[in-house]
Amino acid sequence: MIQIANLRRFIAGFEMCLVAAILSACGGGGGGGGGGGASGIPLFPSAPQAATPAPEAPLAPVPPPDAPGPAAPTPSFTIGGSVSGLTGTLVLRNNGKDDLTLSADGAFRFVDPVTAGNPYAVTIAQQPLGLICAVSAGQGTAAITVGDVRVVCSAVTYPVGGTLTGLSGGTLGLRNNAGDALTLTANGSFAFAQSLPLGAAYNVTVHTQPDGQTCVLTGTSGSISAAVTSIMAHCSADPASLPPLIPSAPAVGYAPRAFLFNWPTSDHATYYRLGEDPSASGSFTLVADNLASTTYALQDIALTRSQAAWRYALQACNANGCSGWSLPATPDANRAIGYFKPGTVDNLFGATTGLSPDGRMLAVGTQGSLQLYALSAGQWQWAQTISMEAASYPRAAFSNDGTMLVGMFGYDGALGDQGQVQVFTKAPGGWTQTDVWDPPSPRRGGNFGDYLGISSDGTVAVVGEYGILGSHAGRFHVYRKTSGTWSREATITPDNPRSGELFGVYAKISADGATIVVGAQYEGSASTTDETDASARDAGAAFVYAYDAGTATWTKRAYLKAPSPVGGELFGSATAISADGSTVVIGARNHDVGSITRAGAAYVYRRTAGTYALVQTIHAPQIVANMYFGGFGLALNTVGDVLAIGAPGDSSAGTGIDAVTTQGPAFNSGAAHLYRLTDGQFVHARYLKASNTEANDLFGRDLAMSADGGTIAIGATAEASSASGIGGDQADNSATNRGAVYLY
Repeated sequence: MIQIANLRRFIAGFEMCLVAAILSACGGGGGGGGGGGASGIPLFPSAPQAATPAPEAPLAPVPPPDAPGPAAPTPSFTIGGSVSGLTGTLVLRNNGKDDLTLSADGAFRFVDPVTAGNPYAVTIAQQPLGLICAVSAGQGTAAITVGDVRVVCSAVTYPVGGTLTGLSGGTLGLRNNAGDALTLTANGSFAFAQSLPLGAAYNVTVHTQPDGQTCVLTGTSGSISAAVTSIMAHCSADPASLPPLIPSAPAVGYAPRAFLFNWPTSDHATYYRLGEDPSASGSFTLVADNLASTTYALQDIALTRSQAAWRYALQACNANGCSGWSLPATPDANRAIGYFKPGTVDNLFGATTGLSPDGRMLAVGTQGSLQLYALSAGQWQWAQTISMEAASYPRAAFSNDGTMLVGMFGYDGALGDQGQVQVFTKAPGGWTQTDVWDPPSPRRGGNFGDYLGISSDGTVAVVGEYGILGSHAGRFHVYRKTSGTWSREATITPDNPRSGELFGVYAKISADGATIVVGAQYEGSASTTDETDASARDAGAAFVYAYDAGTATWTKRAYLKAPSPVGGELFGSATAISADGSTVVIGARNHDVGSITRAGAAYVYRRTAGTYALVQTIHAPQIVANMYFGGFGLALNTVGDVLAIGAPGDSSAGTGIDAVTTQGPAFNSGAAHLYRLTDGQFVHARYLKASNTEANDLFGRDLAMSADGGTIAIGATAEASSASGIGGDQADNSATNRGAVYLY
């Protein structure tokens, strides 16, 4: 290009020189003279001459042909192209310095051109947020205007994934945003196939669970700001395919002779089981199964039963089995001792107590009424009050057939304290009086009905009439029900009557109705065989009578005395008899133990081949003066292997079951002792105190036992709380001699 320009300049200069030469030869160019024209021959004919023009300026010299001319300007070219996919702000840079800011798709061109022949290089100086842009055809040498640089932008995407643990076979199906599916068959890292752009939402869920397992996700949702690797999937055995987890230990509430258990719901449990471990061995035995709720009342508990501990535990169960046992709950049995008070203001509540053979009905005598309580739907409730004559002191005896005898030794009638017995029958609306028995020949102070008993089938009854006043020795009466009608069958007096012996006191009949035992605590024989002796005043005796079905008569079978009769001992002041009459127990209220006076004793007699013989003498484990052990409350279960003995003069301040036995702090607070037959001998099993022991309450003055020996009611005639009903304020002490009954 440079050589061509120089050539053009040379040709132009040559042409100008040639014209000048021609003009000079023709005479032109000089003021009218013909300088140089006379010597030359004109090349062309000249035109007619005109006026001579002014002389021209001399021509510039013509440079030689090879001399350079002036420089031409260097060309430059712009660089541009197009951008697509852009959102946000993109900064392009050319040759490392020329920046161009773009914010939309379309054509672009850098402001500064690039000189021809120089290189250009288009790069990304700043990527738009969330996008990545790439340059193509962005480099070259400037020779023409460039317009084919291409910049293509696309969204930045990030993977979504995490880690799977715990999968043991099977397949876990996941979904991201309900669409992107991922199937996992092994533990480890995972990622979805579809990556997501910056700011996009992700939400990972379980689509299908592996067989027999449940997988739980954490960190499953959010917005994309970087690669997501924090989603955790953990699989474990499906609770629905396994037994429930071990539940919490049950909590315990209390009611009379009942533990009230409750516990929180266990996941995946459809029912529960309650077990007990009475030996504290760590092995639980089932006591309640298929419990659909989270509460259970373990009712009618024999609080006096022999066991090392009260320990209960819970299992949670479903169709796949049961959990292990929970931690044990250890109820306080003393808090389940029933505390009964009169519903009306009447003193000496608990002077008499009676239990039905099944232990579900409790009768408590006061001065002038009989209060009845019933175990209904597992709860003890007041049932009925039967009002009697004032100061009649009613006492109840129950049969299994729904008959209740109520003796009132203080009933006056025609003669003061002659006594009376009323017969009641259980009806839907309560107990209804169906008969009345008056003494066949009333006596003043005869006390007919003070002690009485009835056979378990409700057909034979005994009523004592010991005659504390006058010259009478006492007697007892036998009644029999035939074809629904009661009639007196026999009246029995002692063979050697003496005034004031109290023959007939503590009259009891065996459950089979064939044997009767009565006391005569003021009998005076010093002999164990000679009933005619009278040398040991108030030594006391007891008598056993048996029914002869062949002759339909009652015959004396035994004359029972202490092994060494002592005057004033009051042997026969209490009695007890087994269901078949083979075992009788006789109390001696004032028996001395060594130098300890009136400590009391109980004598056990057993029938062998028709003959009764002494087999055991029982003294209180803690012997103190004036305890009167065995002299008042005395009860034997039907089998004859559980024996309860009252000790109203006990002075321990302990409370509840197996209380502290130390004597002295609570004079005449009272106690009761439970014995169980082991290898033919009664062995001390439980020491029972009131749940609110106070001095002078006379706990154990009277007691009663159910047929199986599992329920024991104990009266405390001088207890002084003013509470009423069941479970009242035991700490109150404002009502002297109000009385209470405790149920174990």
